[in-house]
Amino acid sequence: EIHVQAREQLVVDIAIDVEAGDEQAAFLQLHLPARDVFVGETFVAEIHLYAIGGRLQQAPQLQADGFTVGKLLDAGQEGNIRTNNRIYSRARFQVPVTAARAGELSLQALNCVLDVPLPRRLGFSDVFDDSFFGIRESRRFNLATMPATLRVLPLPKDGVPRGFNGAVGEFQVALEAGPAEVKAGDPITVRIRVQGRGNFDSVQLPDAPAGAGFRHYPPSSAFESEDPLAITGVKRF
Repeated sequence: EIHVQAREQLVVDIAIDVEAGDEQAAFLQLHLPARDVFVGETFVAEIHLYAIGGRLQQAPQLQADGFTVGKLLDAGQEGNIRTNNRIYSRARFQVPVTAARAGELSLQALNCVLDVPLPRRLGFSDVFDDSFFGIRESRRFNLATMPATLRVLPLPKDGVPRGFNGAVGEFQVALEAGPAEVKAGDPITVRIRVQGRGNFDSVQLPDAPAGAGFRHYPPSSAFESEDPLAITGVKRF
């Protein structure tokens, strides 16, 4: 049994910059799809790294107490992004996040380590150096954003199906069983197909799916993801 919670969608771009020095040679932004989410709801957080150049030593991490955080996905890079009166390259990262408890909870992108080549700070002796023009050095930045606060709402208590086990999302369920005519003691195979978008880890069958007059056995299950973040797909029992 699956409880589908519908609500008006609100898209809020939460972008928080942290000054990285050297006229913002690099900085991070954290993008969240909404300010309000429900317990058990899965959403995608995006982390954008802007840099004038350099080598990434450590991808950003998402600190999210009260959330379950999935695997970070490299969503690609773009060049010639103009912002803050400068030209940057932008690397995008995506990570699935599921709210585990209600309350005012915060997320923060941090521990992004980047080596950026910058003009070297010159001393008096450098004036006599043959390589005075174009002197550069690599500087290491450890980037972070300010925390972004989300309001995680408890699930409604009205209309909750009997045996609800916490699966939150948009799902379509189909069931077939066969053969249709059997004798007592003959096996019947029941196939349940759940397709949609949400937290598929929570999509489970009830403890006693069969009614009176049937003996049931532990089900097998398989999940087929339809996107790299495993948020949309099909789960079969």
